[in-house]
Amino acid sequence: MNKSFLTAVAAIGIVVMSIDLAHADSPPPSSPMGVEHKHMWKWHHGFGAILPLEGLKLTDAQKAKIKEIFKSAHTKDFRERLGQMHALHKQLRAILTAPGPVDQAKLKEVEQKINDLRVECDNRRIQTEVRIHDVLTKDQLEEIAHRSDVLPPPLPKANH
Repeated sequence: MNKSFLTAVAAIGIVVMSIDLAHADSPPPSSPMGVEHKHMWKWHHGFGAILPLEGLKLTDAQKAKIKEIFKSAHTKDFRERLGQMHALHKQLRAILTAPGPVDQAKLKEVEQKINDLRVECDNRRIQTEVRIHDVLTKDQLEEIAHRSDVLPPPLPKANH
């Protein structure tokens, strides 16, 4: 399968996730953090959460610390990165819907920008996960480690 096509599909997936994050309505009913962190809760506990907190018994002190972590992670640059990803998605769509041959140079340029932004976002997300890790107890971390339902489903095998 063409690398450009796969990158385009991945980029669209990221944009869909970003839009979903921007429009998150509320945390799940079992949310230990409450409604005040509805946007970050969905980001952290939806797609890609490494340390999901659903069902974990958190102390009030832990909840307060995690709330502050979410608040500090949801900064102006976070919203700017969402805007950048949206703009890149629009550029990608324009390239892929233009009549005639696809401008490969422009496509590669947009792909690189998407990849760079994705790496930056992944690094920041992992650093947020590290900060959450540091709030959890050894028993809580073990509980998360032994959950089988928090792992992402395996990728389907390619048919070549």
